[in-house]
Amino acid sequence: MTRLVSDVMFALTTKRRKLGDASGRWADLLDFSTSNGVWSDANLGHRGKTFAVLAWALQDYNRPITYVPYWYDDYDFDSLAKKDSLPIPHNFSLVRSLGSVSGAPSDVVAILAGSFVRPFRIKSSGYLPDGFISHHADKGNDAALNAYGFAWLETNVKVASIVRGTVRGDSLPDAWFQTAAQYLTYTYSKVCFRGHLDFAFVGRSYSSDRLHAFWDASIVPVAATLASDFSARLPGPLLGRVTAVRDAAAGPSPNPAGNTAFWVSNAMVHRAAAGWYMSVRMRSRRAHGNENFDKINKCWHCGSGFLQARVHGDEYDQIRARMDWRALPGVTEEWRRDAMPETKGDMEGAGGNTFAAVASDGELGVAAFENSQHEAETMSYAAAASSNGYFFQSFGAVALGAGVRRVGAGEGAGRSIVTTLDQARWRGNITLQVGAAGAREVIAF
Repeated sequence: MTRLVSDVMFALTTKRRKLGDASGRWADLLDFSTSNGVWSDANLGHRGKTFAVLAWALQDYNRPITYVPYWYDDYDFDSLAKKDSLPIPHNFSLVRSLGSVSGAPSDVVAILAGSFVRPFRIKSSGYLPDGFISHHADKGNDAALNAYGFAWLETNVKVASIVRGTVRGDSLPDAWFQTAAQYLTYTYSKVCFRGHLDFAFVGRSYSSDRLHAFWDASIVPVAATLASDFSARLPGPLLGRVTAVRDAAAGPSPNPAGNTAFWVSNAMVHRAAAGWYMSVRMRSRRAHGNENFDKINKCWHCGSGFLQARVHGDEYDQIRARMDWRALPGVTEEWRRDAMPETKGDMEGAGGNTFAAVASDGELGVAAFENSQHEAETMSYAAAASSNGYFFQSFGAVALGAGVRRVGAGEGAGRSIVTTLDQARWRGNITLQVGAAGAREVIAF
């Protein structure tokens, strides 16, 4: 029974076995000079978790974790390539770190060893050089800092803790643990504010009601495991940052002021020592918005110049169930009322624009992009295009737009193209002033 379970868990569909098919998802990931392998996304984390569970459930550490042969690097892909006339490279393997059959513990550690995938080019999954974690990349890089990127990181650390003290587990190099610690301390200290995780960067879980406690519930436990189980693997300064994260309730604390350009992901985060946070998320032909698993693709505009401002931290939490996702903060678009596209299991399409860029000196920053719909997007929900720029300074951000124009039919006559200033939790009076000489209007709470 256990063999049946493991074989079913690790079987690929016939379509997925056509690895060299140019129309397939993995066609551009076969070249190891530019890729870490066809399963080099967060699904590798899912596999690692399954490997670990099955290894302990089987209670037979001399048998392999699965008898499905093509998972191991001694599988004859060369013959498969000749049979199907597919351009599979010589000596190809599904997961580069998974060697020949040698037993469950070795298999588990092999998956771990190859799990912190560092991509070599744009539009690749893995732990990106700008600090983000990208899960899927067939349409461009995404930002999966919760689902499934964080689960990928968290699973690695948990499983490494389980095999700690074994010959195989202790064979993981110090650099492996340092990668986990670096991404945990650098990236999440930038995108968490007063304990809340920025929902523009969380992948498919953009509507989750748990993001308000993400720091304490998710980040701190991983930091605690790294500090308690693997302190000897981390250099002193890095260990110090890990323990600071572990000890910072509702963190990060102190607030790390400054500007950060996430240059691969078309995103920027700006934080002030006085205690406020801003971020912008753009899209291009290289990057797209959040992955969507809801029936209605609410996150359609999460990469359309989505600009947030936080002071309390919870401005956008506990309201997303009632939010108008057609008018996200910072987005310039027709304010539609018709139904959003039904694209369950898909992600917001990449932009039609090549230009999207960020630049930062660590204190101030600028982000800009040409906002346009990708021409191959069959279910367009965009009617406008524009040139957008965001200038982050010590007092806040200045957002400028030019060339705002209608490029699609939209919903129909009578719907205006607008720029949404904000859509946040209402907790007090709102003061509005248009222009330097304009009269101030107070909207009472």
